[in-house]
Amino acid sequence: MKAFVLFRDGRRLRAAYREMAKERASLFLAGRRFTPAGQFTHLSHITDEKKRLIGFVVDRLENATASSGWREWWNTFDNRHLEDFWEAYLFLADPMPTDWHHDCALLVTGGCVLADGAGDFVIVLPDHNGFCFSPNEPVFFWTDLGFQLRDLEIREDGRGSHT
Repeated sequence: MKAFVLFRDGRRLRAAYREMAKERASLFLAGRRFTPAGQFTHLSHITDEKKRLIGFVVDRLENATASSGWREWWNTFDNRHLEDFWEAYLFLADPMPTDWHHDCALLVTGGCVLADGAGDFVIVLPDHNGFCFSPNEPVFFWTDLGFQLRDLEIREDGRGSHT
């Protein structure tokens, strides 16, 4: 499974990309071990006018895990927006374009929160671009990335590293 791994970089969420054996796997990032701590629903994508991926729409993440420190961690990011009471927008383009779109893909697939036990977390979002969920429905939701992936050493428990 290919996945985006979102992590803290100051007051912003940044993303790395990783091939993973399974969604809910423990990961080593920058020498620290993160273990599964909760789940949420990945709803759809945010794209720019060129249909490049610039973010994600997920269910409201504040209750994704009961782990100590989660709500404080979640509330510190500048590049997220809570819409209504049930969905969160995770913006990864820096700067964000003024013209962006929510693709309303209604993926309703899983996402995972991992915790290091010391108050830091990462978010894992499976990459479903190109995956056929149902005949006669769109397969490709975005054409390219509209944000920069970060180099970060990531190692899955029992597997080699990948940056």
